[in-house]
Amino acid sequence: MNGNWCIFACMLVTIGVIGIVASTLTANAIGPSGDDDAMTAEPFRVQNRRLNLMHVQQTLGNITPSAPLLYLGTASFDHRIKGYAFVTFENAHPRRSPADFSDIPCSDPIAEGARWWGPTTFLLDPSGVADELPAAYVQASFENVLDAWNAAAKTTVFSGYVIGPSDGVDIVNPDGINEVEFIELINPNIIGVTFIWGKFDGIVEDRRIVETDVAMNTRFTWGDADMQPGTMDLEAIFTHELGHCLGLADLYTSNCMEATMYFQSRRDETRKRTLTNEDKRCACLLYQNGSPVECNLDGGVSVGKPAPASWPWWWLYLFLVLL
Repeated sequence: MNGNWCIFACMLVTIGVIGIVASTLTANAIGPSGDDDAMTAEPFRVQNRRLNLMHVQQTLGNITPSAPLLYLGTASFDHRIKGYAFVTFENAHPRRSPADFSDIPCSDPIAEGARWWGPTTFLLDPSGVADELPAAYVQASFENVLDAWNAAAKTTVFSGYVIGPSDGVDIVNPDGINEVEFIELINPNIIGVTFIWGKFDGIVEDRRIVETDVAMNTRFTWGDADMQPGTMDLEAIFTHELGHCLGLADLYTSNCMEATMYFQSRRDETRKRTLTNEDKRCACLLYQNGSPVECNLDGGVSVGKPAPASWPWWWLYLFLVLL
């Protein structure tokens, strides 16, 4: 009997020792102990960022202009949410346009009806270009672009942004934060990438965007191309990438080279800063339910299906009299 008690006591002591050792190892793995929760979480945050960067580099390393749209897969928590990466290249060749491309629009949504269901905000991290650009200039360019797309959509799609550190763009699962950051991508031909998550198929009324992240490649020198020749124009590329964030797809044919959403750019190019009428039309139709009245553009260009012609009431009166 006493022997059984001794065995039982030894087991309890062993379990206690194992627990203490495990707790110590866990504490050492997480980081320094103390009351500062941020200090405790920081190693995990850094590890997740490195993991994200590794995934981004592996995913984009071999992508080419011939296949610039990348399918990321489905979100683990909801397989109806799918991810795509839209890649902007430097000096890529356009896809050949047909002899008659008059019917090819230079504007296209990612999917019919796929948009934000309410105003959304961004986390902007300019630290990656802090050595070459003042933070105030990055913010001013970003604000100009937010305002331009909101005006085109005729509603507040982008309600603002905050400045802070990004934990990395999301290519495996969305995390609910729209992040814009400057990082070095190993593919030197990629200017920027927009990663977008949402419901893009099924019933049109159920489609929506749930998250977008943007990575700007620090292999390029960024700036104001009007004032700094040889630089990649920050506002122009912001305008293009945020067009994806709004819900617009890339354009690939040579007849659309002047459009903001054309998939290629180059140093010193600034034309993407200015939205064409087709850029505005696509944004407006997406957020105004295809209303031809709301989306009337400069010069009286009617957008959407024209309303059926109406006959004056007195024609009907004259017809009845003649009968």
